[in-house]
Amino acid sequence: MKSVITTLIIAIIIGFNSDSTAYAKGLLFGGVEYIPLISTHWTPKDKIGDYEVEIISLKQDAGGFNLTLEIRDRFHLQYGFYHVNKGCKHKVIIPDFIFGDMFVTYNFDYFEFPVMLKVDVLRYGKLRLITSFGCYFGQLNYSSYKFENAILGSIKENITEESKQTDFGLIFGNGVEIWFEKAFIALKYRFSMGFVDIPLPTGPGMDCVELRNNCHTFVLGINYLLF
Repeated sequence: MKSVITTLIIAIIIGFNSDSTAYAKGLLFGGVEYIPLISTHWTPKDKIGDYEVEIISLKQDAGGFNLTLEIRDRFHLQYGFYHVNKGCKHKVIIPDFIFGDMFVTYNFDYFEFPVMLKVDVLRYGKLRLITSFGCYFGQLNYSSYKFENAILGSIKENITEESKQTDFGLIFGNGVEIWFEKAFIALKYRFSMGFVDIPLPTGPGMDCVELRNNCHTFVLGINYLLF
């Protein structure tokens, strides 16, 4: 993990200190992106207790702005600012529990700042096959959870103050770009894996569990030449 973070930091430093004439060459692009995503949770920890959890992913969305700076031929740094909705639904099954199954839905609202190194793997005319990797930093705006049970009823609470206020993770992705003289359109798939343990309530009077964010995202973006 430390080696991955170190590599990313080195890549960012190289981007800032590489060819200083990049701006003058007109290699800085700005764009907007729409990002439908499938959000879920994961944990490296073993389950404790006599129960089963079925994780049900949620369809969420995100959107924002990005900058793409070419630092070498085929190599680009991308910086983003996104508004992202994440979350997941859990079906909790406890053997012999007289009230039946429980459902807990979590929702998180973040501002996220991804930093990625993008590489043009293949170029054919206006088409470019790209791959990218990097990290993201998230700042929590709002979070809530909803508990549901057929017998006990339901309850929804704001858990913003009790939640972790920041998030961090890695991003990997592939995609296709269509380039024009002063713009390009991007269609990409990204996978993001969080590394921050988020304490989540499981119901009224029940213990919290610690889980991490996990997302499959599909990116549609259009980018224009700035300089």
